Amino acid sequence: MSTEPSLDPRDRRPRRRALVGPALLVIAVVHILTTPLFYGDSVASIIDAGVLGAVDADPALVDLRSASFWYLVAGIGLAFVGADVTWIERRWGQAPPHVGWLLLVLGCVGVVLMPVSPFWLFFVVAAMVAHSHRTRREDGSVRT
Repeated sequence: MSTEPSLDPRDRRPRRRALVGPALLVIAVVHILTTPLFYGDSVASIIDAGVLGAVDADPALVDLRSASFWYLVAGIGLAFVGADVTWIERRWGQAPPHVGWLLLVLGCVGVVLMPVSPFWLFFVVAAMVAHSHRTRREDGSVRT
């Protein structure tokens, strides 16, 4: 019997539970939900301006409004990545190694620029990816 993951939806071989993708989704949801908490004045300014086209409508307020916009967009982007990694983990049994490396690089850049921040969480998730690759058996099957 092959140890390679199958694309056949009828394949009922046990798969490892997804962990990395859901961890990224939790970070993303917290990121999105805390936007008004951390950038309340920015969000209020966007709402007061009518939302549509509000971020760059007034040159004097671009810096204020763009802070919450980019914070929110980063959370949404991370949610998409988390959803994709969850799908990959459920389909193939683990996240690809490059996901761990990308999270490590993102964490390093974030921590260098903002040492007192949640960017440290990316190191934890990158370690989860690395750990999932260490728990493969020599024959290529995944330990459960």
